[in-house]
Amino acid sequence: MASTAAGRRAYTLAEVGKHQTKEDIWVVIHGKVYNISSYPDHHPGGLEILLEVAGTDATENFDYVGHSADAVETLRGFEIGDLSGYAQTTVKNLLTSVLEVSTSSSSRATRLQRLSSPNVVATFLTMSVVGGLFYLRGRMREHGTAVRSSVAGMGSIWVGLLFVSLFCSTVFGYVFLQFQKTLVHHKDIREYQPYFRYKSRLAPETVRGNGSV
Repeated sequence: MASTAAGRRAYTLAEVGKHQTKEDIWVVIHGKVYNISSYPDHHPGGLEILLEVAGTDATENFDYVGHSADAVETLRGFEIGDLSGYAQTTVKNLLTSVLEVSTSSSSRATRLQRLSSPNVVATFLTMSVVGGLFYLRGRMREHGTAVRSSVAGMGSIWVGLLFVSLFCSTVFGYVFLQFQKTLVHHKDIREYQPYFRYKSRLAPETVRGNGSV
C-alpha cells in the first residue's frame, strides 16, 4: 500500500484480492478502490453477485450491467483509494490502441493506393484493349473470309469504336482513381500529441500549504 501525491492511499490489485469474504468485500472500478463490505444488504443483486467480483477489478461487469446516476453517487461513499499504477496502465493501453489503429489504417491505405496507382490503371486498360483485339482476331479466324470482308467494309466503324472505348476506359480509370483517394482517410501516429494532460488531484489544502502545485 502506498500514498498518492494528494494523500490518498494507493492499493495494488493483490492487496485488493485479500478482501473477498462476506464480511470484507473490496472491488476496483475504473481505477478506484471501494470497500463495500456494508453494502450487500442494499445491493439489488444481493450478496452473491458482489462475492463473484470481490477482490477483483469489476470495471467490465459494472459497465456491462449499467447503473443509474444515483447508484454511481452512492458508490462514491465507499471509495477508499486508488488502484496503484492505474494511470500508467491506462496511458500504455491507449498508446497501444493508437498504434494498432494507425498501423491497420496505414496498411489498408497502402493497399488502396497500390490498386489505384496510375500503373495499375494503365495496365488494366492495356489488358482490356489487347484482350479485345485477340477476341476479334479469333472471330476472324473462326469465320474466315466472310468476317474479314465484313470487317474490311466496316473498318472505319471499328476504328471509331476502338477510340471511343479507349476514351471511356481512360475517363473511367481517372474517376476510379479520384474516388479511391476519397476512401483513404487515416491519421499518422506522428500527428497525435506526444503527451497527455491530466487534471491535478492535489487537494486545495495541499496547494495552499505548499504554495505551489
